[in-house]
Amino acid sequence: MTTRHFARDVLKSSKKISKIIKIRSEFKKLREYFCFRKERIRLATVSLIIATLLVVVDQLIKIIIDLWLVSKGEVVVFDGVFSLFYVENTGAAWGALEGKRWFLVVVAAVAIAIIIYMMYKDKIKGVCYTVATVMLLAGGLGNLIDRVFRGYVIDYLRVTFIDFPVFNFADCLITVGAVFLIFKLIREMIVEFKADREKKRAALAAANDEQAQSEAEDDAEETDFDSKTIGDETANEE
Repeated sequence: MTTRHFARDVLKSSKKISKIIKIRSEFKKLREYFCFRKERIRLATVSLIIATLLVVVDQLIKIIIDLWLVSKGEVVVFDGVFSLFYVENTGAAWGALEGKRWFLVVVAAVAIAIIIYMMYKDKIKGVCYTVATVMLLAGGLGNLIDRVFRGYVIDYLRVTFIDFPVFNFADCLITVGAVFLIFKLIREMIVEFKADREKKRAALAAANDEQAQSEAEDDAEETDFDSKTIGDETANEE
C-alpha cells in the first residue's frame, strides 16, 4: 500500500468517525428533548389531576349545600362572625355582571384554556407558580361548571362581621392562588431589584477603582518626570 492510498483510507475513516459522532450527538439531543417533553407532560398531567380532584371536592360540597342548606336558609357557625348562607349568584362578586352568564362562561373558559396550554408548554415553572396555577384552574373550573349546568354559582360561606360577598370553596381556591401568584411576582421583582442594585454598585466600584488607578498612574508619571527634571538640572549645574 502506498503512502497516498494510506492517507486516503485514513481520511475516509476519519470522515466516517465524524459522521458517527455527529449522528450520536443528534440522537442524544433528540433523546434529551423527548425525555424533557415526557417529564413536562407528566408534571402538567399531575397538576391537572390535582386540579380535577379539587373541582370534585368543590362540586360535592355544593351538592350537599344544595340538598341540605336550601330549606334552612342560614346556619350560624360562629355567632356574629361566620355562617352558612345559601345564595344563587348569577353574576360575579358584589353583584357585578349580574345576569351576564354566558359572558362569564366565555371569559372563564378562555382563561382555563390559556392556563392548561401554559402548563403543557412548560411556561409555568417553580413550585409557587404551579400551586397558584392549580388553585386558579380548579377554582375557575368549579364555578364554570355551575354557570354552564346550573345557570348560577352556589355560594354558601358568609362572613358576618364585615360587609363581604357570600363565597364558596372555588372562590377560596382562586383567592389563595392569586395571592400566591402576586406574592411570587413581588418577590421576584424584589430579587431582580436587589440584583440590579448590586450590579450598579459593582460597576460604580469598578469605575472608582479604575479612576483611582488612573490617577495613581498619572501621579507616578508626574513624580518620575519631576525626578528626571531635578536630575537633569543637577547634572547641568555640575
